[in-house]
Amino acid sequence: MLYIYILINKFKIMKKNYNLFLILVLCCFQMNAQTPCSQDNAAPITNIIYVNPERDNQNVAFDLVVDAYTEFSLTTITVSMATANLALLNPTGIISLYSDLGGLPDALLTSETITPTVVTEAPISTFAIYTVTFTFSTPAVLDNLAGATEATYWVGFNMGNLDNGDTGVTGGDIVAGQPYAVISDNTGGWELADPGDLDGTYTFEGSCLLLGVDEFTLNAISISPNPATDFINIELPSSNTTFSSEIYSITGQLVLKSNESRLDISNLNSGIYMLRVQTDNGVASRRIIKN
Repeated sequence: MLYIYILINKFKIMKKNYNLFLILVLCCFQMNAQTPCSQDNAAPITNIIYVNPERDNQNVAFDLVVDAYTEFSLTTITVSMATANLALLNPTGIISLYSDLGGLPDALLTSETITPTVVTEAPISTFAIYTVTFTFSTPAVLDNLAGATEATYWVGFNMGNLDNGDTGVTGGDIVAGQPYAVISDNTGGWELADPGDLDGTYTFEGSCLLLGVDEFTLNAISISPNPATDFINIELPSSNTTFSSEIYSITGQLVLKSNESRLDISNLNSGIYMLRVQTDNGVASRRIIKN
């Protein structure tokens, strides 16, 4: 009985360590270095960019630039809006995201009808001024992780007021990027606004995953074949001149260590292992399967 009791407790300890290792592995693979980030145009308000059918440009878009090796998960958009005759805004607005082609909005990536949070500000003349915050139900991911240069996206607005009169996003001088874009009356396609020195006043907020150059290089490490039976080959970018590798069992035990690019795993039991590669640019981890 005592022997069985010891075995049971030993199994519980092993199971606990196994679960802990799984949690650590999942954290390593799923936890991204996401940090809050934002992009805005905080220029003083000098004009109104109309976004209502009466002005024939109910669709207006502002550019959003994502840096190289970066993924921008856009969560909220805040704009300053104005309505003629102190009219109330519609309860919902449509936010659309577009790719860029030649400096203009191109393919529609995603679109959502959102009930925004609206804060009433002090009016300007006969115009009501509102601070309007749109929050996506699911963050809109703008992926430029593989891009060596910055990538441009466009954020489009479509929102009117309850009186069907003039509605607009307030505008100011361009701080960075390009002028806003509108749907052309002549072609039905997008065109940059005229005059070209005016941009909307807005803030795009979310979280950014920045893949530094070293990390991007590490991300290019190739493991083949995987699954494998006898050998696995490690291929690294030319920028990594030295490296060492370690293979750990699913319970966290070091089972193999090498400085070679070809690893003999024929003596390992079938199952899932973690390969840890240490290079002169950093550390990368990969899951491997032994048949």
